[in-house]
Amino acid sequence: MSFFTQFTGNPGNYPQNTFYFAASATWVAPQSGWATLVAVGGGGSGGAANDTSSNYVNATGGGAGGFAMKKVYIPSGTTLVITVGAGGASVTIAAGVQSAVSGNSGGITSISSSIANITCNGGGGGQGIVSGSGANARSGGIGGAASGGDVNYTGGDGGDIVAQSQVYVRATGGGAVGIFGTGYSAGDITFNSTDNRSSVTGGAGVGGRSGDVTVNSGVTSGGSSTQASPNNGATSNNTGTVLNPGLSSLFYTASDSLNITGATTMPTVPGFFLYGNGGVGNNGNNTAIQPQNGGPGAGGGGYFRDSFAVSGIGGIFAGGGGAASNSGGFIQSGAARLGGGGGGAAGRNNSGGIVYGSDGGVGIVAIVFQGN
Repeated sequence: MSFFTQFTGNPGNYPQNTFYFAASATWVAPQSGWATLVAVGGGGSGGAANDTSSNYVNATGGGAGGFAMKKVYIPSGTTLVITVGAGGASVTIAAGVQSAVSGNSGGITSISSSIANITCNGGGGGQGIVSGSGANARSGGIGGAASGGDVNYTGGDGGDIVAQSQVYVRATGGGAVGIFGTGYSAGDITFNSTDNRSSVTGGAGVGGRSGDVTVNSGVTSGGSSTQASPNNGATSNNTGTVLNPGLSSLFYTASDSLNITGATTMPTVPGFFLYGNGGVGNNGNNTAIQPQNGGPGAGGGGYFRDSFAVSGIGGIFAGGGGAASNSGGFIQSGAARLGGGGGGAAGRNNSGGIVYGSDGGVGIVAIVFQGN
C-alpha cells in the first residue's frame, strides 16, 4: 500500500520526535509518518600489554562499529525490534604480571521490522604483544560492517604498529564510526629505528584520523569532527597539539535528513550535531598538561608519561586515545563513549601497577520522525 504523503515532498506536518536507544528494546510506532533510522554497532576495546624484563611492548586500539541509515515510511502500530550492541569490555593486566591481552569485539546492533532490517556489526578488539624479538608488529581492531540501510559504512580501524627494532612501549588509539563513508582509523606508528622510543597515537574523529607517528617519540592528539590531527604531535616533554575549538552537542532538524556531506563540512546525521575538537595529546611528565577528552564526534588525546598515564576519552562516535608508560603506576587508555567508537590501547615496559585497555563505545539506535 502507498501513502499520499510518501509523494508530497512535505514531511514537516508535525514537530520532529526523536527516540534514542542505548539498550535493546521493542518499539511500536505511535503514529504514521516518515522517519530516518540510524544504527551503530558497538566498538571494540583496546588491547593491553605489560612487560617486566625489557622486551618490545606494542598494543593497538579497537575498531569502531558499523553505521547504517535508512529513510522509511512507518505506519502507526509498526513494531521495531531493536538490539543494541554492547561495547567491547575492557581488558586488564594485574600489577607486576608480564602479559599481553587482546581487546574484545563490540556487539551487533540491529533493527528488525516489516519495513526495514538493518544490521551493524561491532568493531574488533585491539591487540597486544610482549616480545623479545623484532617480530612484534600488531594491527588495530577492524571496523565493523553494516547492511540494510540506504547508506552502510564500515567503522574505522584502531591504529597499527609496524615491527620495531628497539625495546620500549607503543600504543595506538581507537577508530571512529563512519558517517561520511568508511570510518577514519586511528593514527599508525610507522617509525622504526634503533633509537625509536615510546610513541602513542590519539583516537580517530568522525571527520579525520588522529595523526601518525613517523618520528622518534611522537604522541598525537585526537582527530576532530571535521579534520585530522597533525602527524607526530607532541615530540618533546610537556607539549601538546590542539585542534580547532568545538561546540557542545545539539540536535539537527528534520530538514537535515540524509544530508551526508564531505569531511570538509560539519557532520550532519539526523538526531545528532557533531562539532568537537580533538583531545590534546601530551608527551611528558608535567601533570599540568593532561591529555584531554574529545568533544562530540572527536577522538581522545594520546598520552605518554613515566607513571600514571591516563589518556583522553573519545566523544560520541569517536575513538579513545592510547596510553603508554615506561615506569610504575597504573596505565589506562581512553575509553569510547556512547556511539560505537573504538577504545584506546595501553602498554608499559617496566614493572608497575595495573594496565587497562579501555572499553569500546556501546552502540546506539535513533528513530527520527520527520512528519507525515
